[in-house]
Amino acid sequence: MQFQNRRSYNRVHFLRPILIIIDPQVSINGRLRDISPKSAFVEMKYNVYLKNDDELKFRIQIDPENPDSVISGDARISRIAPGEGLAIYFHNLPDEETKKIEQLVASNSAGQF
Repeated sequence: MQFQNRRSYNRVHFLRPILIIIDPQVSINGRLRDISPKSAFVEMKYNVYLKNDDELKFRIQIDPENPDSVISGDARISRIAPGEGLAIYFHNLPDEETKKIEQLVASNSAGQF
């Protein structure tokens, strides 16, 4: 049996901190595990208060040495893996943020998934 990749876009392994913002007073720290131009997987032990299709905001710190190197925007939860994390897909991103994600994926794609 052959393996078929169901993803439309390449994803790359990219370990960075990510802040998941549920509302202005509730945010959760996670760790980005992989990212594609349209989605990402966030590692977190506890998914309290979250369910599929919940909308949220995210903030990814790209370069730990440069606090201004950030990608942020809106996303929706597409899948929750209990004890592991959650998959999000980006939506309504400004063109500038979309381009940052595409550049990030392209620059990290050698030999990936």
